[in-house]
Amino acid sequence: MVLIFGYVVLLIVDMRARALWVAVDPKQKKISLQKERNISP
Repeated sequence: MVLIFGYVVLLIVDMRARALWVAVDPKQKKISLQKERNISP
């Protein structure tokens, strides 16, 4: 249960960090999306 809770918290923090990053530099959004596509099969 603790591991699941920790994972959810990590996910929320990561989402907020990405939203902030995109807000700071919109150009980074396209780069990060391309990286995610390359990583995911």
